[in-house]
Amino acid sequence: MLISTKRRNLLMSSEIRVLHVDDEPEFAALTARLLESIDDRFVVSTAAGPDEGCRLVETESVDCIVSDYDMPGQNGVDFLHRLREVRPSLPFILFTGKGSEEVASDAISAGVTDYLQKSAGTEQYTVLANRIINAVERVRAKETAEATEQQLSAVHERIADGFVAVDTDWICTDGNDTGAQLLGTTLRELRGDALWDVVPALAESSFGSALREAIETQTPMSRETACEPLDRWFAVRVYPDSDGLSVYFHDVTDRQHQQQALADSEEKYRSFVEDVLDLSHVGTFILDATFSIVWINRGIEQYFGIDRDSVIGRDKRKLITEQIKHRFAAPDRFAETVIATYDDNTYVEQFECQILPTDTRDERWLEHWSYPISEGPYAGGRIEHYADITERKHREQELSAERELLDRLLNTSPIGIVIFDADGTILRANQQAEDVLGHTGQDLIGRTYDDRAWEICDSTGAKIKREELPVSRVLQTGESVYGHKQLIAVEGGEERWISVNAAPLSTPEGTISRVICTVSDITADRTAEQRLAQQNQQLAEFASIASHDLRNPLNVLGGSLELAAETGDEAHFERSRRAIDRMEQLIDDLLVLAHQGEQIDATESVTISELVTDCWQQISTPEATLHVETDRVVTADRSRLVQLFENLFRNSVDHGGEHVVVTVGDCPGGIYVADNGPGIPSANREQVFDRGYSTTRTGTGLGLYIVRQVADAHGWHIDLTEGDTGGARIELLNLA
Repeated sequence: MLISTKRRNLLMSSEIRVLHVDDEPEFAALTARLLESIDDRFVVSTAAGPDEGCRLVETESVDCIVSDYDMPGQNGVDFLHRLREVRPSLPFILFTGKGSEEVASDAISAGVTDYLQKSAGTEQYTVLANRIINAVERVRAKETAEATEQQLSAVHERIADGFVAVDTDWICTDGNDTGAQLLGTTLRELRGDALWDVVPALAESSFGSALREAIETQTPMSRETACEPLDRWFAVRVYPDSDGLSVYFHDVTDRQHQQQALADSEEKYRSFVEDVLDLSHVGTFILDATFSIVWINRGIEQYFGIDRDSVIGRDKRKLITEQIKHRFAAPDRFAETVIATYDDNTYVEQFECQILPTDTRDERWLEHWSYPISEGPYAGGRIEHYADITERKHREQELSAERELLDRLLNTSPIGIVIFDADGTILRANQQAEDVLGHTGQDLIGRTYDDRAWEICDSTGAKIKREELPVSRVLQTGESVYGHKQLIAVEGGEERWISVNAAPLSTPEGTISRVICTVSDITADRTAEQRLAQQNQQLAEFASIASHDLRNPLNVLGGSLELAAETGDEAHFERSRRAIDRMEQLIDDLLVLAHQGEQIDATESVTISELVTDCWQQISTPEATLHVETDRVVTADRSRLVQLFENLFRNSVDHGGEHVVVTVGDCPGGIYVADNGPGIPSANREQVFDRGYSTTRTGTGLGLYIVRQVADAHGWHIDLTEGDTGGARIELLNLA
């Protein structure tokens, strides 16, 4: 509705309501009758003065005031001033009998609508009537235009779209605030100026081109177009006519961006599906909630020998049981595993499966990986991927064969092999290495090369420093180590000599990742070396004794035989026999000494009382006496123990005389052999066990030396003290 009903009726009414204000009632009444007689649209009412006139204007509808000038209390111009405060646009005609330039000037200055001087005759009323009609029609036309403009402005402001109206010269004749804001300006700046001047950005934009096209073709249009300089998109409706354009538009930039983003997304999705998924070597099934096939890619066509167009929409269960499963090495297991995911579509499934070769296809290994679709148009369905892992399986088979070969090499190698990581921790060891190191594989794995339990030492018994061990040297220098020998303690406290070779294994980047060691038990070799050294030493001792100790009796024998031959004196033969006896004793002792370096291999339980009794029988001194006061049983080499006691008994007889008494008994930690002879001075007790030491002229100096050698070979301790009767007492301690 443009204007109110009351206002429209008022504007469209044919009546012209005139209020004639004059202090002469008769003249006022005459004027009213004459005006109404001239034009029947006139309805004239009268007022005797300005006060009454003001009241009528406020209470009645009045289209025009006709007022006298000279009235009591207030003239016509003052009356006009009063009315303008209430009705600024109400037509006011000054109809006065007082005519002067001064009155006319005042009236015009006060804003009078018209000025007419009273005169004689009725012609003046016709003029007055015309002037009233013209004044009222002008006011009514103006009010109608203003009302229409206000209504249109209200309508334009109520609509959500922007609005701009231009004439054929592109002058903006109308618009609303929304339109001005969308164009980056204000309605005040827009109205009355050329559109291109106020908004230059429109001139070269697609928006501006659309406006020019509409006014040139005089064709209404509706489209979405860009205003590039403003970085905006508008939905535009243009209505051209001969006077210009009416343009309605609103901002669709966000929607355009969304549409563009959607288009980009659709293009990316299309590219992803067609250029990525479809060409991917990972075969893909997409199944809907009924587990019918929605889409497959070329990988599936290749792996399963099916055509996409022929399977879209098919039940995947039937496709598996009727066609797909027969390609696999374990068809029923494949079918059961996959179909189970349809029966319970809540979990992720992953397994490997083998496609059997035929005349037209090669063997192929696939990895199945599937999971439920939780949202989107196929929610409740499932996605299945099949990745070709044939090369990986072949590599795994090759690696498995290589590992088996390595296992066989390790297990059949006659040499112990140990593999360490870059931290020096044992990763693996073969059986031979376990035997050498004295630990099972479970005990070895996780140990380090410098484990304290091994108590690694050198030939002197000193601990080898960590950085000097073979694995450490390889890790530090990257160079191999060969022939390193070290002594280790194995389980049970046994000591072993081992030989170690170590070499690095490096990554392609040159970083050491493993150290390979070979270990050999060289304890026997080491013992043989020590035995050989000992034997060599004993051989040297034997040669020394033979060359030195035998020379004296030989010289005596030679000299005595010459004297005997010259003189025939029996005393020379007796001296020769004594020399021969000494040489025999030396030879016997040397034979015993020559065997002292032999390792004690066979031991047995030996009863001391029985052994010493047998040994005593070999002493050719019937007057000597043996007392046995022990029941001890020891573990020893019987033959070596016989040598020990025979030498002890011979020593007692040689130094204690033919009637010596020898006692064998128990003492704390062992046994003792004591005699009642002269004993051994304390100053000489440290020397009696030395080779060649003797206190008699006929002694060889080897007897007690042999005793100590036998005791040492058994690991026993020997001690020399004074017996209860003052004779010598030799104790054998730490007996097994």
